[in-house]
Amino acid sequence: MTEAKISVILPYYNGAAFISGALASILRQSVAPHEVMVINDGSTEEASAALRTAIDMHSDALTIHLIEQENQGQSASRNRGVDAATGDLMAFLDQDDEWRPEHLAHLSAPFESSPELGWTYSDFDEIDGQGKIVTRQFIRAHRSHHPKLSILEILGEDLMILPSASMLRKSAIEQVGGFDPRLRGYEDDDLFIRMFQAGWTSRFLGEALTRFRVHQGSSSDNSSFRNSRMVFFEKMSTEFPDDFRLNRLYISDLLVPRLLASTVSEYSTALQLRQDAEVRRIAESIGILLAGRHRVRLRSRLGVQVLRRPRLCRTILRLSQSLPRFLRPSISPALLPWG
Repeated sequence: MTEAKISVILPYYNGAAFISGALASILRQSVAPHEVMVINDGSTEEASAALRTAIDMHSDALTIHLIEQENQGQSASRNRGVDAATGDLMAFLDQDDEWRPEHLAHLSAPFESSPELGWTYSDFDEIDGQGKIVTRQFIRAHRSHHPKLSILEILGEDLMILPSASMLRKSAIEQVGGFDPRLRGYEDDDLFIRMFQAGWTSRFLGEALTRFRVHQGSSSDNSSFRNSRMVFFEKMSTEFPDDFRLNRLYISDLLVPRLLASTVSEYSTALQLRQDAEVRRIAESIGILLAGRHRVRLRSRLGVQVLRRPRLCRTILRLSQSLPRFLRPSISPALLPWG
């Protein structure tokens, strides 16, 4: 059997601070990749120059192909890299993450004997901007069950499958259409759901093979991420409508509570910072999510009306926290820190 070729897909956007570390972690792999596809997604001139310098430093030991494009987002960049790659297996690495030396070796091994295997993925360590450990074995620490074996599991909680901790069969990605370029958040969940539905299997490795960096500026701005959440919600609502005959309320009981928790938390932060225009926009998102339930209680409808008025909401929160505990109204825990 011919050994599978591994292509590394590395999207880049103004990531000068960490790109050398990412490339160095590829160079340290015990199994060398066939090629590295770096997609410069419309970075500034200064950041682009830093990228070219980093590539020059590693080009003697790695076959690196640089693709330049106008800014289209991470999903479109990954798709561009996959399209141009010549390998059989795609290993994704974000510009601010790093791999352990055995990452490619361990993730590629299961593909040799499993033609139906669409992707492998591992646990990961969370690090901060300086590379210091924040959480070891993040998936294990959060007691998230893997691999997911049903749509009920997949919709009910964050998959926690990082692209940087994954390896995918190119033919599987192509079959399901790649990443949705509209998504700049939830694009990984969306892709893996489609691969799961298409019949591709997965393999989870419990060891942490990736160092996932969380730092200021590591994610899209909140509004962009929230917009992606709402697109994801719309897609899933269409794909998995509540089925009352089978008593499977995919959206009402699984997806809405999950997405609502994140959105209400964002609302609380914006409320504390007195970003009232942002507060009103988030309140609209909360209203859309609540409308996804098969029954929306009057109390929920009234609650959304209050959330749309930040000054009134702040006043009610202050007053509610001054009452004896047994008299306090039921308020989302995400809002309580504000009060």
